[in-house]
Amino acid sequence: MPVLAPPTPDARLRVLAGGLAGVGAALLLVVRDPHTPGSFAVCPSALLGFACPGCGTLRATHDLLTGDLLGALSHNVLTLPALVWLGWWWLARAGATGL
Repeated sequence: MPVLAPPTPDARLRVLAGGLAGVGAALLLVVRDPHTPGSFAVCPSALLGFACPGCGTLRATHDLLTGDLLGALSHNVLTLPALVWLGWWWLARAGATGL
């Protein structure tokens, strides 16, 4: 088993900053509902008449954060597995570095 070096203060600061940014983004998505027009910037694909996957992911993430699982799956079925994988990956990286 390889021996890992202890984490540097810079690595701890990056993990803390990333965590705070994630919490801030989640709070913004809870406060501002992306289902209402104009709550976020206008998507260029909406001007062309179709919904992009990014808009669906934004709405699905809002629905997940507010507890509407079926609403989240109706907007983008891949959002839930992607967020679970991203959370697992982030925790595995933080655990591997000893943070």
